Amino acid sequence: EMTSVTGVQTCALPILITTIMNTQPKDAGGDSGMTADDIVKEKCEETLLKMPPDFIEEIFRKQIEKLKGPPNTNDKGFLAPLNIFLFQELQRLQRIISIVRSNLKNLSMAIDGTVVMTEELLDDLNAIFDARVPKAWTHDASGQEISWLSPNMGGWFTGLVDRYNLLNGWLEGSRSNMKGYWMTGFTNAQGFLTAMRQEVTRQHKKDQWALDDVISHTEVLAHEDRKSVV
Repeated sequence: EMTSVTGVQTCALPILITTIMNTQPKDAGGDSGMTADDIVKEKCEETLLKMPPDFIEEIFRKQIEKLKGPPNTNDKGFLAPLNIFLFQELQRLQRIISIVRSNLKNLSMAIDGTVVMTEELLDDLNAIFDARVPKAWTHDASGQEISWLSPNMGGWFTGLVDRYNLLNGWLEGSRSNMKGYWMTGFTNAQGFLTAMRQEVTRQHKKDQWALDDVISHTEVLAHEDRKSVV
């Protein structure tokens, strides 16, 4: 019986110590006098100031309704497959923007003590302190991946801003201003290729082209460009 009790205590002790260490303020080091909480809160506030503005669905829906479709067709707005694709990408990116903005605000308030510091927020605090990407930004509650992955927070956030600029430029300037498309910047790159094939098929409606007969051709350029030209 003594062995059994001792065994339980021995197994539970590391877990207890880990829990205590995670809930204690970290030593930020240096002579700044700032705790880990102070550093993370400052980072949250700085990141919130750099956040791209929200995409308001009511507004961008009306903007897309005015966008032209492919050449040599009467398609406009949501009759054009690529316009539908753009709408869906805006919805997905806005979801990510909302999650990040809410997470940063909640974490800042939790540090202040105005909301409860949950286990999830504590994990996010430790991630930001270590310059890692908070899990809430990349996965939903079920563990499903909802955004791109990056080894550090700075690289991930740069990706967020770049994706915002890509979609906003397309929305504001229409496809006539798009010299190329950043394929890996889309949350559904396969959807882009499918929409493109649908538009080509519509352009050749008189020739009775079938969607299954349209194929994508890839040409490797002599120089590297982050945005794939289509």
